[in-house]
Amino acid sequence: MIVKIHIGLFSAVLSISALATLADASAATLKVGGTGAVTELLNQIGPAFEAETGIVLEVVPSLGTSGANAAVADGVLGLTVAGRDLSAKETARGLTVAAILRTPFGLATS
Repeated sequence: MIVKIHIGLFSAVLSISALATLADASAATLKVGGTGAVTELLNQIGPAFEAETGIVLEVVPSLGTSGANAAVADGVLGLTVAGRDLSAKETARGLTVAAILRTPFGLATS
């Protein structure tokens, strides 16, 4: 149940971002990429997102935050899910942040 609530919240927020990004939301495709940590999540919520908004979520894998940010600045992607704040160079290219949610990640090594 908790997972459904979090995915629903993420989907609702992503819907707002997508609608702000797309001029014509009917039968549209939103290309999204970013940090690899969210690739599977985006693939999982894609069908529910499309059912709710009519927007097909096309996940472009293996870009990373820097690559996805560059793709947004170049007009190739509509949205980046970033794993860090924007650099000065990315801000200078006109990118802005809409901080939607934060997730705790931890790395453990032996």
